[in-house]
Parts: sequence; C-alpha cells; structure tokens
Amino acid sequence: MGAIGVVTAKPNFSGLLSNIGIEVTTNKLEDTSVTNYFEECSKEINEEMKAYLDEVLVYYKDAISEHCGIDSNRLDDVSQGQNFSGSYAIKNGLIDKIGGMEQALEYIKSQIAVSETTYLFYPQNKIPLFIKKIFNIHQV
Repeated sequence: MGAIGVVTAKPNFSGLLSNIGIEVTTNKLEDTSVTNYFEECSKEINEEMKAYLDEVLVYYKDAISEHCGIDSNRLDDVSQGQNFSGSYAIKNGLIDKIGGMEQALEYIKSQIAVSETTYLFYPQNKIPLFIKKIFNIHQV
C-alpha cells in the first residue's frame, strides 16, 4: 500500500482534562502561532496549517516527479491522496520495484558498493504507561 499526500493530526485533550477537573490557560503574544493540545484549533491556525501542508505537498510531488520522470500533470492524475497497491504504483511509474526490507537493504548495499554489512533493528517502541492507563490498553 502507498499514497502520495501529506497528513497531520493533532489530538485535542480538552474533553479529557475537563472530565478530570483540569483547566488549561494559554498565554501567548497575539501573533504567536502555537500548537496547543488542550483546545480546538482556531480557524486561523487551521488555515496556516493547510497552507503549510499544501507547500509540503508541492515539494513532495516535485521530488517524486523529478525522481520518477513523471510530468506533474500526469502525477496529479494518478495520485489524489488515495491509497494504491504496489502493482498500481509500478503501472503508473511511481515506484521501481515491489519488495520488502530485505530487498531495500540489498539495493542500498549495491548502490554504495559495500559487501559486508551489519543491520541493527531496534525493538518497537513501547506504549507509554499513561496512554495504557487512559485507554485501558493491555500490551503483550
């Protein structure tokens, strides 16, 4: 699965804090933009974020267009932020090959002319205890 798009998410903890009797006050200069997880985003902040994401998407699509040799109009036709399969991506020139971690590591090794390598894989991040408690998550 893949997609060409830019996404952001911001949790809003105001309801949770209200339920446990915590009130948050934010002090800032008038023109200061701040990410605040304790209140709804203002219309202005949402507009700023949308403009920023649009700018990042243009940069991202330009890089894909240049790397894959796809005209930007053609790229717009085949990528509207939807999910697509590996075969769709190959058919439309968005990727070179379908593979997994092993194939990607072998490709990188061949590109940098290294014969012997050691790969370090770090364990998955554990879910923080306070998140487990809040959402009643039992991790195995």
